[in-house]
Amino acid sequence: MMAALLAGLACTVSLRAADGSSSIPERSVALNIRKQVNEVHVSFIVEDGHKRLLRDVTRDRITVSDGGQSITNLTSFGENSDLPLRLALLLDCSDSMRKGFLKERAAAQAFVERMLRPDIDSLTLIDFAGQSTISDMPNASANLINARISSLEPAGHTALYDAIYEASIRLQMNKAGQQPMRRVMILLSDGEDNDSRHGRAEALEMAQRAD
Repeated sequence: MMAALLAGLACTVSLRAADGSSSIPERSVALNIRKQVNEVHVSFIVEDGHKRLLRDVTRDRITVSDGGQSITNLTSFGENSDLPLRLALLLDCSDSMRKGFLKERAAAQAFVERMLRPDIDSLTLIDFAGQSTISDMPNASANLINARISSLEPAGHTALYDAIYEASIRLQMNKAGQQPMRRVMILLSDGEDNDSRHGRAEALEMAQRAD
C-alpha cells in the first residue's frame, strides 16, 4: 500500500525470455499522477515484436520502476482477462449518423454476438441523440439485444458527452458490493457533439471514476 502524494510516476514493464535473452522488446509507459492515494492500479497488455498478445505472463518477468527505482512490494499481480464484463454499449442515433447508421447497427450486433458471454457478462445498452435511453439488459440473450438494436433509428442532435457521463454513472453503480469485474465502455459515434450539458473533461473524469 502506498499513502503518499505521487507525482510523475513512471512505470516501466520489461520482459525477458526464460533463457535470459532479450528477444521480447521492452515496453515503457509514463503516467503523471497527482493525487493522494492508498494504492495505485497499473493495467497493461503485453505484446511480442509482432504485435501478438502474450498471455500467462508471470510476476518474475515484470519489472516496475518509479523514478528509476525498482518497486518490489506489489500488493497484487494477476491477469483479469477471464473476469466478467460489465459492458456499456453506446450507440449514436443522431441525424449525423444517418448515412452510415445501418453499418453502425450491424457493427454493434456483431460485437454483441462475438463478445457477450451468456450468464457471465452483463450489458447496458445506451442509445443517444439529444437525450439518452438506457436499457439494462444483464441477462438478455444476444438475439434479444440485437432485436433492440435493430429497432433504433437516427434522429435529433448529438449529446455525446452526456451519454458518456450517464454511462459512467451506470457502470459504477453498486461497485463496492460487486464481485471483481472489468468495466468496459464501447462507443460507436462520429464524435461530433452539439447538444451536451456536460463537457468533455466532465465526461472523462466520470469515466475514470468508473474505472
